[in-house]
Amino acid sequence: MIKSLNFRTIAVLIMSMFLIYSCGGLKKMAKNSNGITYKVSPEVLVVNGKTIDVQIDGTIAPKYFAKDAILYIQPYLTYEGGRYDLEPLILAGEKLDVSYTKIPYKTGGTFSYSAQIPYTPDMNVSELFASPIAFQVKKIEHLQNIDKGIEELKINAKFVEIPDIKLADGVIWTSKKVKNDEQMIEAVCDYEKETIITKSATIYFPINRHNYSPNFGLNKSEDSKEEMSALHDFILQGWSIKNISIDGWASPDGEEIFNEKLSENRAKTGFGMVKRNLLRWSKKKDAVLNYKNPEKEINWIIKGQGPDWTDFTKLVNASSIEDKGTIIGIVKSANPEKRQEEISNMVSVYPIMEDEILPSLRRAKISVACYEPKKTSAEIAQLAIEDPSKLDVKELLYAAKMSEDINEKLTVYRTATQLFPKCWKAFNNIAVIEAAQGNLEIAAESIERANMIEANSTVINNLGAIHAKIGDWVVAEKHFTVAEKMGQNENHNLGIVAILNGQYDKAERLLNNSKCSYNLALAQLSNSKPKEATATLNCVKEKGAKEYYLSAVIAARNGNNEDVYTNLRNAVNANIAMKLLAAGDREFISYFNIEEFKSIVK
Repeated sequence: MIKSLNFRTIAVLIMSMFLIYSCGGLKKMAKNSNGITYKVSPEVLVVNGKTIDVQIDGTIAPKYFAKDAILYIQPYLTYEGGRYDLEPLILAGEKLDVSYTKIPYKTGGTFSYSAQIPYTPDMNVSELFASPIAFQVKKIEHLQNIDKGIEELKINAKFVEIPDIKLADGVIWTSKKVKNDEQMIEAVCDYEKETIITKSATIYFPINRHNYSPNFGLNKSEDSKEEMSALHDFILQGWSIKNISIDGWASPDGEEIFNEKLSENRAKTGFGMVKRNLLRWSKKKDAVLNYKNPEKEINWIIKGQGPDWTDFTKLVNASSIEDKGTIIGIVKSANPEKRQEEISNMVSVYPIMEDEILPSLRRAKISVACYEPKKTSAEIAQLAIEDPSKLDVKELLYAAKMSEDINEKLTVYRTATQLFPKCWKAFNNIAVIEAAQGNLEIAAESIERANMIEANSTVINNLGAIHAKIGDWVVAEKHFTVAEKMGQNENHNLGIVAILNGQYDKAERLLNNSKCSYNLALAQLSNSKPKEATATLNCVKEKGAKEYYLSAVIAARNGNNEDVYTNLRNAVNANIAMKLLAAGDREFISYFNIEEFKSIVK
C-alpha cells in the first residue's frame, strides 16, 4: 500500500527534482563540451596592419544548450610573457529574456564573433583559446553587469567551468617583415669643376652716332665709370677668358634699316675699345696679360641687336608719362614703319623721352666671361687629407664625393663639420654613410645636427629613414609625410609604411617604380597576389636572405615542399639567423614535424 504524501514532502521532492535538473543541465554542457564547435578564419591568425583580426564562427549541437543557461565564452591569446583577453562572447538559452544570441535547445544554433587584437611582436608565437563557463541564471537582473565581468554572476548563480579549448595558432606576421631599404638622400655636392664668372659694362653713344667718348652723356656718370673700372679690374686679374660678347643697340626713334647698321657699328666700336686695352695692358712691364693678337686669341661674339623695343617699353611703363598706354599700343603695332614714325613724332611731345628714356638705349654692352681659377681634382683630394684648412667647404665636400674609400669619406666629412660647423650637408652625408653601415646611433646623432642647422626636405627624409631603421615607424611616417609636402618624392619610403599599416593596395601603388624589389613583392603577397610577388622576386638581380625567405613562404602557402626547402636553405646560407626565424614562423607550421624542415632550422 502506498502511503499518501503530505504537501511538505511533495514540495521537497519537486525542489530536489528542479535542482537535479538545473545542475544536470550545466553538468551536461560541461561534460559534453564537444557540443560546441568552433571554426576560426583564418586557421592561423594573421597580422593585418596594427591588429590581429579574429573571426570565430561556431555551432551548438541540438539538445546541448540548457534553456535557462548563459554560456560565457572568454577568448584569449596567450604567448610567452603575456595574455590578451578579447571581448567575451555571451550566448543565452531560449527561455531567457535577454538580448544576447539565443540558442534553441531542441535544434541548437550558430554564432559568429569577430574582434581585433592590438598586435605586438611578442605575439608572433602564440595560441588562441576559448574559456567557456555555463551559468544557471535565477534572476535576469544578475546579468546586468556581465559584460564587465563574471565575478558577480558567480556569486549569484550556479556555474560550471567548461575546459578551455585551443582555437588557433598565431600569428602569421609576414607583412611585418619589411626590408629596411628606406631611401636616404645624400646631399648634393654643388662644387663646380668649371665656374664661369662674367662682368659687364655699358658704353653710350650720341644719337645716330657710333663713336665713343668717355666725356659724353651717361658715360660721365659715376655709375658708368665704376662699372667700367670694375670690368677693367676683372680683366686685369689675368683669368683665362672664355669669351667676350659685345651687343650694340639703337633707340627705336630712327629708321629701321639705319638702326640695324648703327647697332652693328656700336658693337664694333666696343670691340675696338676692348681690343686696344688688351694690347695696351699686355705691354706693361708687370703685366699679367699676354695678348699679342686678341682678335684671334679670344672668342669674340659681336652682334648688332637693332632698335631696342623691349627696354623702351619697360622704361615707358616705368615713367611718369600720362599717355604711356597709347605709346605701348603703338609699340605693339604690326606695322614697323608706322610704329617708328609715331614714336619719332612723340619725342617732341614728350621731352622725357629724349631727355631720359632714349639716351639710355643708344649703347653697347660689353660682357667678359672668365674661367675662375680652380685647383685640380688631384690637388683637392690631396689637400683634403694633408691640409684641409686650405680648402673651402665646397672643395671639401667635393673631395669626399670623389673618394671611393668609405673611411676616407667619413674622415673628410668630419673634417668639414669641424672647419665649417654650419655645413648641414657634411652632417647629413655622415648620417647616410653610418646608417648604411648599421651604425644607427651615430647616424641619428649626425642627422639631428643637420636638422638643427637646416631642416630641409633631404634632412627630414633622412630623419624618417633612420627612425624607420630603428623601428620607430610612427615617427618615421611623420617625417616622410613632411618631406613629401616639401617636395621630396617619398613613394618608396611611404610604400614601406603602407605595408606595415596594412594598406596593401596603396603600398603596391607607391612601390610600383621600385621594380624587382623585395618590398614590392611583400606588398603584392600581402595583397593576396602570390604570382605577382613571385615574378617580382624572380627578377631581383642580387637575392639575399630576405628574398629567399619570402620565396620559401610563398612556396609553403602553395604547398610546394621542394621549393620551401631549397629557398630556406639559401636563406640560411645567406644569414644563419633565418634558422631561428623559420623555426617558430607560423607560415611553416605544417612543416614543423617534417624531418627535412627540422634539419634546416635545427
